[in-house]
Amino acid sequence: MGRAVEYAGVDGVAGAWYGKTPGLDRSGDVLRHSNAMGSGPNGGFVLFCGDDPAAKSSTLTCDSQYTFEDACVPVLFPGDQQDVIDFGVHAYRLSRFAGTLVGMKIVTTVADGTGTIDLDPARHPVSVLPSVEADGQSWRHEPLGMIGPHQVPNQELLVVHNRLEAAKAYVRANGLNRIVGASRARVWAWCVQARPITMLVQAFTDLGVAFNDLAA
Repeated sequence: MGRAVEYAGVDGVAGAWYGKTPGLDRSGDVLRHSNAMGSGPNGGFVLFCGDDPAAKSSTLTCDSQYTFEDACVPVLFPGDQQDVIDFGVHAYRLSRFAGTLVGMKIVTTVADGTGTIDLDPARHPVSVLPSVEADGQSWRHEPLGMIGPHQVPNQELLVVHNRLEAAKAYVRANGLNRIVGASRARVWAWCVQARPITMLVQAFTDLGVAFNDLAA
C-alpha cells in the first residue's frame, strides 16, 4: 500500500481494542506494526486493557504497562470511573496529535467498581496542541500508508522518539499529570500512578488526616 487509506464520506475513523493483559501479549505483532504505521489525525486508536494485579479472575497477576512500553505506546491510567471517561477523550486526542496508539490501563478495582460520573461535554474543552520539535525543526504527525525501514526512512526514530516526545508534550500542555492535596511549593510529595492515589488518600484518612488537610 503506497499511501494512507481514504474513507469516502467521513472525516476519520476512530479505532478501539479492548481485552485483558494476556490478550494484549498475544497481539504483540499487530500492536507493534500498527503503532509503527501510526494513527490517523482525524481518528485515533485506543487500546483499553484490563489489568488484574491481584489475579482475581486470571491465572496469573498481569500488568499491561510494560508491554505497552516495549512497543512505544503511551499509557493513560484511570484512577476511577470518571477518569475512564475523561482520560478516554484525551486518549483519542493524544493519539491523533502524536500519531501513536494509546493504551488505557484499567485495573480490576476500576473495571469492577461503581461510581457516579459527570457526562457534561463541558468537562472536555478543546485540547491544547503544543508545538513539537525534532532535530531542531518543527514536527507534526503525518499518517503513513507504508511500514518498514525499507519504505520509511528513519521509521525507528519516528516511533521511539518523535511521537513519544509529542505525546509527552501533549500530556504537559493539558495537565494530565495532576498535583492534588498540596501546593507546588511543598518540599515533600508522593508520586503515584492514578489508582494508587485513592489508596494513599484512604490510608491518610484511616490515620485521621482528611484529604483537605493534606496540604498542612
